[in-house]
Amino acid sequence: MANLVEVLEPLSEEMFLITGDFPDWPNEKIHTTRLKEDVNKGILPTRILQLVLADLKASIHLVRVSRHIETVIFYIGTDEHLLSTLTSRILRKNTVVCVPGLFSKTARKEYGRLLQFVADIIERVRFFVSDQIAVESPTTARFLGLERYKRKLTANGARYVRTELFRVKKDSLSRGNTVGYVGRLVEGKGLAEFIAAMPEILESRDDVKFLVGGGGPLYEEVVNRIQVRGLQSSVKLSGWIRHEDVPDYLNDLKLFVLASEGEGLPGIVQEAMACGAVVLATPVGGIPDLIRDGETGFILENGSSECIARTVLKALGAPGLPEVAQSARRLVEQEYSYDAMVEKYRQSLDRLPRK
Repeated sequence: MANLVEVLEPLSEEMFLITGDFPDWPNEKIHTTRLKEDVNKGILPTRILQLVLADLKASIHLVRVSRHIETVIFYIGTDEHLLSTLTSRILRKNTVVCVPGLFSKTARKEYGRLLQFVADIIERVRFFVSDQIAVESPTTARFLGLERYKRKLTANGARYVRTELFRVKKDSLSRGNTVGYVGRLVEGKGLAEFIAAMPEILESRDDVKFLVGGGGPLYEEVVNRIQVRGLQSSVKLSGWIRHEDVPDYLNDLKLFVLASEGEGLPGIVQEAMACGAVVLATPVGGIPDLIRDGETGFILENGSSECIARTVLKALGAPGLPEVAQSARRLVEQEYSYDAMVEKYRQSLDRLPRK
């Protein structure tokens, strides 16, 4: 949320934040109300009850501050807040729903068909009554199946990149042939396939080193997979990385590999591009809006180990690899820097109807 608040700050005369665990903002024009319900703990019925209570309290607070606001933006963590969305419309406020992903797409696997059906109905109602639906990028909208709402769509939902922090510190020649992944070690990121691709890459290029940076629930499994394949001397494992240290790790990489099964517009890809690491990624979510094959990175046709190995070797042998890295950096500066995101939000808010 901090990223969004920073973007909206120069565009607002006054802001009211209705949130969970979010610190007070050091600006007197920004007022924070915290909801105590924790919707992420407990058994499913308890979580649903907490969600309903949070939604009700958010609605009540919207009514209390309604005379001070003209636009309500529903951001991450409010996927199923139907009552407060309806309250915003009843109060005749401009209503913007930010959609980084859809709960209905994952609900069936985790909770069953009934909850998926309910989530889908809630999402459809929220999208119908909203004035604007903010997605992270144009391709994300198609990936999420939101084309039917094209008149409401605006591609300004991405987080901005701190280009002064995430910057190029090492040129391509200073990085060696280091290929890696930095981020949470979780399911769906293609980590097993990436590790399986390493021996094939080393068969063709014995000058390649690998980095797997970050912590998470799959850390022990990643360690085990590396040991089973005898890759200890070729792979550096960093464990958890402080956010302020991430740019240094990204600057050690010549190639960044993300063989995800699904994404929105991943911030780590934008940050890798800003740091001069050439990204190889599967074309899921908003990835195609960032990676233009051979121009700002390389597209993995699929997430298999064979495809990863083949594309890594192709990229390492590409004569114009430094130019690809430079083009990727320019794209981030032009489209996803702080100034660029402020302007995107300014334009989208200007398109809202006057009420």
